[in-house]
Amino acid sequence: MPIQTGKTQYWLKYIPWLLSLLLVCLLTWLILMLDSATQQQDDQVEIRQLESFVPPPPPPPPPIKLQASEETPSAPSINLLGVGEGPRPKLVSSNHISFPPELSRRGINRVETKVEIIIDQTGRAYVKKIIDPVYPEMIAVIRKSINNSQFTVPRKNGQPVQAVYLYALNFSLRI
Repeated sequence: MPIQTGKTQYWLKYIPWLLSLLLVCLLTWLILMLDSATQQQDDQVEIRQLESFVPPPPPPPPPIKLQASEETPSAPSINLLGVGEGPRPKLVSSNHISFPPELSRRGINRVETKVEIIIDQTGRAYVKKIIDPVYPEMIAVIRKSINNSQFTVPRKNGQPVQAVYLYALNFSLRI
């Protein structure tokens, strides 16, 4: 019997090595199987094409006719847009605009400014460019006075047109 125990001890000594070898082989086989499975999945990837629709750009705005003229109103009160003679549209309606209190506190009672306005085919006015606001506080006042104003429709050859005018605005503090 001592021979068998020697053989058993001999095999028991190598069993951990054999198990390690078997485990390494199994892990290698598993890695190879997973790698081939990933390659098969790569072959089965479906590429979809998405079609998108981009709308065409909007049409360009109508051409603007530039008619520049400069007039200084002579009235000491608020003369909003220097209603003038000739082909210039006349002011039909405007709201009362209050003089900036910051300026009146500094002793400024009158401000003369220049502004380019666009009057469209319906007589509505828009600020194109404030040429000289004189004081930064006047920018909001100028925009409000122009945006709240209505003019007669500018015409060329009897047809309503959109036109640009240069106006002198005279803002005065009313006491």
